[in-house]
Amino acid sequence: MSLENFILLFLIFFSQLVLKSAQDSFAPGCPSFTGGKLGAVVFPFSNINNPECGLAVMNCTGPQVRVQFNKHGKWYDVHDFDYGVSTIKIHDQDLQSEPM
Repeated sequence: MSLENFILLFLIFFSQLVLKSAQDSFAPGCPSFTGGKLGAVVFPFSNINNPECGLAVMNCTGPQVRVQFNKHGKWYDVHDFDYGVSTIKIHDQDLQSEPM
């Protein structure tokens, strides 16, 4: 195994370990919630009723699920997310309307 491959595997393993540790510290008293069409949602996301439970807050009360990545920050429309491959697809209206 080359040094580059070893470093890459180490970083992937370490990032998963850090995420699991963060999840364990936030999870007590932080229930999962239903994110509309997205289904069950868990850490690193929280809902607007328990914003302290996650790293990003989801608002699932309207027709469009929205996410906020920092307190008092901008809200983005969520089009899809997949825990299996750790992806989230969002729509940024500002980028959509900017001229090329």
